[in-house]
Amino acid sequence: MSEHSIESGEPLDDDDYGSPYYDNYNTDEFLNDDDYDDPNNNTCWGDAEQFVYFISTLSEMKTRLKQILNELSQQLNLEPSIVELLLFLRHWDINSILTDYRLRSHLLLEEARIQPKHHDVIFKSNNHSSSSPQSTSLTCMICMKSYLNKNDFESLACKHLFCHDCWCQYIDMKFKNGHCMNIECMKCDIRVPHNFVLQHLLSDDAKELYEKLTLKQLFDSNPQLTFCPGTCERIFEVKDKRLSGRVDCELCGLKFCFQCKLDYHAPASCDIMKNWLTKCRDDSETANYMFANTKDCPKCRVCIEKNGGCNHMSCFSCNHHFCWMCLGDWKSHENNYYECSKYRGQPQSQLESEQSRAREALKKYLHYFERWDNHERSLKLEEQTRSKLLEKIDNNINSQIGTYIDWQYLEQAADSLAKARYTLMYTYPYAYYLEDTVDRTLFENIQAQLEVEIENLSYQIERATSHNRGDIENQRHIVERRRQTLLVKYFPK
Repeated sequence: MSEHSIESGEPLDDDDYGSPYYDNYNTDEFLNDDDYDDPNNNTCWGDAEQFVYFISTLSEMKTRLKQILNELSQQLNLEPSIVELLLFLRHWDINSILTDYRLRSHLLLEEARIQPKHHDVIFKSNNHSSSSPQSTSLTCMICMKSYLNKNDFESLACKHLFCHDCWCQYIDMKFKNGHCMNIECMKCDIRVPHNFVLQHLLSDDAKELYEKLTLKQLFDSNPQLTFCPGTCERIFEVKDKRLSGRVDCELCGLKFCFQCKLDYHAPASCDIMKNWLTKCRDDSETANYMFANTKDCPKCRVCIEKNGGCNHMSCFSCNHHFCWMCLGDWKSHENNYYECSKYRGQPQSQLESEQSRAREALKKYLHYFERWDNHERSLKLEEQTRSKLLEKIDNNINSQIGTYIDWQYLEQAADSLAKARYTLMYTYPYAYYLEDTVDRTLFENIQAQLEVEIENLSYQIERATSHNRGDIENQRHIVERRRQTLLVKYFPK
């Protein structure tokens, strides 16, 4: 396991810190508070997006999980598969499991639906088989077959008896339908433990997949853990709780949000991004067509479809001449051309009709979507510029025109530009859902200042020479300060 911040971090050995889950059952001792308060700790200071996390491989986490289950099983005198369910349902809160079990063991297991109400606690000595039946013949209530051998019947703690074949078919069907940790008895809501499921899956492939998916669900239930959404199967771990922090996976090259595992999205929150991406998917086709082809005449409100390339429009109903982009009167449009680029909501008095309100809502969405999409495209184009810069640096070094130290400011400036534009891109979903308050005005001012400085830096990088190094470095620091100002105030930590 290793410790990482966003920018840097040296690997730690296991002896350098205790287990966050099973070090005397005290999860608060995983990291020292001094680690977060020490101004000399470069993993905690400098960038508003930084936070400390640890990296483990899947095999390392399996070993830790096995240790936790075995030790808790001995403490509680319960089967490991039962302890596993408790960990899953209690989100790995071991202290609460131990406390509740000591105070009210029956209620703990009943609330978890591991045993029925008013039932003896399921200690290790008990198995999931039924007691010896009195009759010589038993009938399964699912398939209605009669069996002479009592070993053909099995039950959970609820004592609902069914034949082995019915259990196998039921569990296999449930697993194929996506159930892992939430499979229940065929007659009641008692949960089926891990080992019972494995005994009744029909194929080795199904058993292997069940083990893999169960581990994933179990680790996902821990608010301190998250899987890398890539292919490396590494697990990232934080001290306290799941945060909207940026995680950089060096193996997969992904930068994702620790909490929701979407592409990192500061300053927008996880809920905002989920709503925004859903809206983009739902409204994209309708919005694209309506924006590209129809608008209301600003005078008579008739819906007009654009059928040519010119932005000088003439309404077929009232013959009003206006600009297609800003809907301004064409006669005075030349004096107000640059107002086209600014979003201005209509006064409420003009939004009386349901159609107008719907169109205004769509216009607002498209205003922010266009800017979101534009900065995303710009990021891709500037990645090409960065590649050209690196090639230029290599050529200069090979031609003995300075050393890498003399030219690294260009690479640093390109990296700062990418980070700032990435942050700016996600300010638009944030602004779309922001309410019309004084704080919104402040946010838009900070956003506008950042955008201006980003474009200035982009312009200077594209025209970089050896003579404007000071200007580029100064502009890079301005951009980073603007970005940090926005993140410190609006990043939801």
